[in-house]
Amino acid sequence: MSLWKEASPEETDRIIEKVAREVVERELDLPATLLIGTFRPVSYIGGQLGRVFLAPFTPLFEKLPYEYISVFEKNENLIRLINRISELGEEKETEKKKKKEEFRGEKRRGVFDWIRGLVQGKRESSTSSSESIG
Repeated sequence: MSLWKEASPEETDRIIEKVAREVVERELDLPATLLIGTFRPVSYIGGQLGRVFLAPFTPLFEKLPYEYISVFEKNENLIRLINRISELGEEKETEKKKKKEEFRGEKRRGVFDWIRGLVQGKRESSTSSSESIG
């Protein structure tokens, strides 16, 4: 039995999706892409170092996410993560643009329109009250 659990293909997809969604939700897609792209060549060494430094703590913590190490030490998974972050980022940008266009399409009332409505409302109420008095 191995001390380190390797992630299955389904777990790999789930982990990549979870991390990508979290990154895009926090709007860190550009910094994350740059950081992952920068450290991608040494990801295997980082994974091995992570395994070495986490090894003494395995008896203490049974639920450490070792699958993340096995997923992100592979170069192809990092490329998949970068691509997924880009896809989700583009989807979020198109949603923002749609909402902005819908907002612009609605009739907006500015402060001056609001003041004009108040003034006209007072004039109408004052003329109707003067007519009822006289």
